[in-house]
Amino acid sequence: MTDYSEDDNAGEGSSRSLPASRQTSPAPAPEEQQQKQQQPDSYVIRPRTQATNLPEEKTIKLNKGIKLLLDGSNPARWKRQIEYGLRMIRIHEVADYKLPRPEETDPDYDIWEYWSRIACGWIESLLDQGIITILESGVDTFPSRADDMMRAVETLVRRLDNVKRQVIKFHNMKRSDFSSADAFIIAYLAQYNQLGLHKVEPHPFGAIFRYALPS
Repeated sequence: MTDYSEDDNAGEGSSRSLPASRQTSPAPAPEEQQQKQQQPDSYVIRPRTQATNLPEEKTIKLNKGIKLLLDGSNPARWKRQIEYGLRMIRIHEVADYKLPRPEETDPDYDIWEYWSRIACGWIESLLDQGIITILESGVDTFPSRADDMMRAVETLVRRLDNVKRQVIKFHNMKRSDFSSADAFIIAYLAQYNQLGLHKVEPHPFGAIFRYALPS
């Protein structure tokens, strides 16, 4: 019988494994150790808000521009002007009401509030006085933050666009577009009542210029 010795099989070429208690894991790379030291266990990525990446508070002067007109003739151009102007100083996100506001416990809350008020004042300066009057009469508290101001203005513009479409539709109604006088009168009154929902009343002399109804 051949004697067996652990020393004979514990060399470099041995396929024999060590007991679990004697196995060792490789030491972590220096880069991994450094990352663990830099990132504590409590490290959490904060969600993106209107306050993300805002510049520090400073005095600025925003340029004057075109005003949003009450007749709704230039809303797209006006909105581009607002976006470009705020983007130039990297505060455009304070006017984005689709982004959440920061919580009051957010370390950047005060910076957000500062820039939001600055942007709100600038936006208000680019509104026609008629629009400001409508906003003042339609809300309990006039907007003092940029996101509230943009939401209120865009809602008003959409409403004005709808009213304008209804007025144009009313004034374009013709007797020749209907099969009978009765059908025309019914449609005319329905459209008139539609304008009443928006508190718009056509001038009574407009009826004089209507096509005469056949007997």
